Amino acid sequence: MLSSQALSDLLDPVIAPLDLRVLSATWHAQVLDLRLEHYDASAPSLDEIAEASKVVSAALDDAEGQGDGTYTLEVSSPGLERSLIRLAHFQWATGRDIRFTSTEGVVVGVLARVIDEHEPQIEVVVEDETRCYALREIDSAMTVFKWGTKKRNNDGRRQVDGA
Repeated sequence: MLSSQALSDLLDPVIAPLDLRVLSATWHAQVLDLRLEHYDASAPSLDEIAEASKVVSAALDDAEGQGDGTYTLEVSSPGLERSLIRLAHFQWATGRDIRFTSTEGVVVGVLARVIDEHEPQIEVVVEDETRCYALREIDSAMTVFKWGTKKRNNDGRRQVDGA
């Protein structure tokens, strides 16, 4: 089975014409969990996921290194609580609730802004206090989905955070 990086290297050019890229490729036993996103870090639609599944499946069938074993391919969007990996992910998540692990432990707050001058940093509001963290100090980060948000679209429909 190909490694996560080898899968990304193989599949990114295949799905690039669909304006998509690999966010993560993870093996769970005999299941390949492939998460895709747009280049602007937004989530693909169900139709885009269906089209990507076809081209990814064909590319994996033709790839060397997959072996003769059987596996299940699961292609999806990043999800409601999505990992923040690249700088573009943090920029996309500005204004959203996030949770991350840093040198001071687990931090939960609202991502206020991304500073990308000499060294990428984020400003996070935690309990009404703004704190700054260098991205190199962050081990893992993700958005946090909260039910029951009060935000509304212009047409009166409720909008959920993280979607």
